[in-house]
Amino acid sequence: RGVNSISFSSNDAVVATAGSDKTARVWSVCSGQQTSVLAGHDNAVTSVSFSGDGTLIATASADTTARLWCTESGAQVQIFRGHTGIVGSVVFSNTSTRLLTASDDRTSRLWDVASGNELLCLRGHTHWVTAASFSSDAKLIATASRDHTVRLWASQTGDQLRILEGNKQHVYSACFSPENTRLATASFDKSVRVWDLRHLLRGGLLCIRDRALTESSQRTLRHHRRH
Repeated sequence: RGVNSISFSSNDAVVATAGSDKTARVWSVCSGQQTSVLAGHDNAVTSVSFSGDGTLIATASADTTARLWCTESGAQVQIFRGHTGIVGSVVFSNTSTRLLTASDDRTSRLWDVASGNELLCLRGHTHWVTAASFSSDAKLIATASRDHTVRLWASQTGDQLRILEGNKQHVYSACFSPENTRLATASFDKSVRVWDLRHLLRGGLLCIRDRALTESSQRTLRHHRRH
């Protein structure tokens, strides 16, 4: 069975892995030994992420749920229910108080870690949402989709701020620069694009299309080849 995702704890002492065998597993980096098995999902575990202090692990699964686990004991702490499709991505906010998921049901959802309650449902994509990420201050959310777009959202209100268009194929990943001034995206069209958020969020075009792009708002790196 395949290993679909891996994450380091903040102290580099352990890693967690997500497997197609319906489990996540925790491993000691020094010894290479398995320390716990996180069992409870009913389908493949697609993504895994540590909280900032390393005490909690979040998992996403093809069973349409995300789950929260205690790193030390391996006990299940919380189940996040609401998605109606495969949950392919899960990540903590900077304070580890909120959890962000992305799903094949075309939504990304924001959750309260303590209660398990859904805080926001981000709707707008017209195909699967492949990834979702926070800015380092957790004020912004970026979502990538098979609809060829990336979208920017306000994490407090759920307002859609910008639609970034230009890719010719599915967009699989989006990440913010450490200072949140740029967004990098990766696509099946063999390109990596870097977007200038200072330009876009000052009130630029709502839909950024190829013909409207300027050197200051986007740079495209084309060297990848499909195998």
